[in-house]
Amino acid sequence: MGVRVCFEPHLESINNAFIRYFSDHEEEEIDFVLLDKPMRKKGGPFFVLQAIWYRIRSVVAFVRDYDIVHVNSAKFGIAAYVASFFGCKYIYTIHFASTEEKKGSLMSWIYYILEVGLLRLVAGRAACVTTVSEYCRQEISRRFKVNPLVVHNGYDEIQFNITNRGPVKVKEELMLGKELVYISVGRMIDYKKPLNVIRFFAEIKKRSANSKLIFIGDGDLYEVVKNEIASLKLTESVILIKQVDFKDIPEYYRAADYFISACETEAFGLVCLEALACGAAPLVPWKGAFPEIFLDRIFSYDIDKITDIPDRHQLLSHREGILSRFRWADKIALYHRLYVEKAK
Repeated sequence: MGVRVCFEPHLESINNAFIRYFSDHEEEEIDFVLLDKPMRKKGGPFFVLQAIWYRIRSVVAFVRDYDIVHVNSAKFGIAAYVASFFGCKYIYTIHFASTEEKKGSLMSWIYYILEVGLLRLVAGRAACVTTVSEYCRQEISRRFKVNPLVVHNGYDEIQFNITNRGPVKVKEELMLGKELVYISVGRMIDYKKPLNVIRFFAEIKKRSANSKLIFIGDGDLYEVVKNEIASLKLTESVILIKQVDFKDIPEYYRAADYFISACETEAFGLVCLEALACGAAPLVPWKGAFPEIFLDRIFSYDIDKITDIPDRHQLLSHREGILSRFRWADKIALYHRLYVEKAK
């Protein structure tokens, strides 16, 4: 029997990458399991009770059934923390940087306060603490006096690629012709700065009238964003879509020429990499983790001082060099070694 590892579910793309990697390495020393944790977005009236009961049962399972537990949140990591007093070993990955974000709804605030409040406690007994960027490491060290190991995220090369680029059904469905297409994907909450996406696009529209924006996302600021679009007279130029199935997202990226992010405290920026892999050139603020991901300021814009948009082909000339640094197989191989090392 190999090292028995269980993994707390996180983003679907991350879950899929870990499952695929360890399925491809079944002959090696890791027995990998993705936990069937109750998820808030699937919810239901009894979600909180289900979540608490699952954590209580997990304490026993972590001690009895696994050599390494990999947690991706302090809210769930508290179960591994308790189990550690009975022999459980766990790795804790921190996926956020800023601890001063406005989270919107009351429930989001409660979950965020729990996450931040428990971080140092859960990190304190972890066999290893990791995070997803150097920017995150510096922020976590400054705020919590915890010094995690940096293991960047990767992107899914199978799902997100440029090989199928060309005529796509999304353009037909959205009745897009020869327009220059911009896309943004993300939650419409304060720290993601969705209003800056709209304001940036408004400036783009002044320079290139034949432009359209596809904005995919929902959240506390959705109606505010709609009102901003109307006030800037962009209603005919912005396509708002609240939700798209994850498996269909690459098709939307392939329909676009550019991807816009406005978040200034991005912990990693996985969606930007996924968009780039599909041929949508990212335009990002030169803040958060973006400088260490993209390296060249050619990808950056300043919302307070908009200049001309770089040529898409010039941006895409950097594509292979960037993507080659963030392949999931390389990143998960680091965790593979950590699992074996920390299980001893």
